Amino acid sequence: AAAYVGAGIYRAAVQLDRVGRYLATYTVSDTEGRAVTVGPLDLKVVSGTVHMPSCHIEVGDLRGSVAGEAVAFRAELRDAQGNARTSQDTVEFLLLDRSGEVRSSVTGTTSATDWSVPVVAGGSLDGEHRPRATGIYTPLVRVNGELEYRAPAITVTFGPPGAARVFGWRRLDG
Repeated sequence: AAAYVGAGIYRAAVQLDRVGRYLATYTVSDTEGRAVTVGPLDLKVVSGTVHMPSCHIEVGDLRGSVAGEAVAFRAELRDAQGNARTSQDTVEFLLLDRSGEVRSSVTGTTSATDWSVPVVAGGSLDGEHRPRATGIYTPLVRVNGELEYRAPAITVTFGPPGAARVFGWRRLDG
């Protein structure tokens, strides 16, 4: 809607809830019924802040994790309207032991939106993690140092016997 505020000035408002680039043209009538057109205006709508309930976090198939083997993870960050984030965010993937101490971590930065046409959404990070030791861990994903997502606890086991490495040996019976 647009309103005349005086001295040849009009005030218009539009609400866009989807990230993207828009070309807007406004046509309003002045007090004497003459049409006035403004535009086109190039509008760039950016995302809101990260909203964890709207995000898609995959911590890989950690249920059968084997120490030393890669496990893929993915973070797709979104705002409260479900838009992919347009700016870069820092994502940490951590494994916490039973006492809550960080035993392993990987940190990365999400991609930013490419504003050329067509717009390529940002807000995602793909990575991999290699748990180093066996044990029971709670995966934690932290965004920008404060927002957190905790996955159910997982157990990291030994690999098959054929994958074991020998680091030296000596006879114990003499």
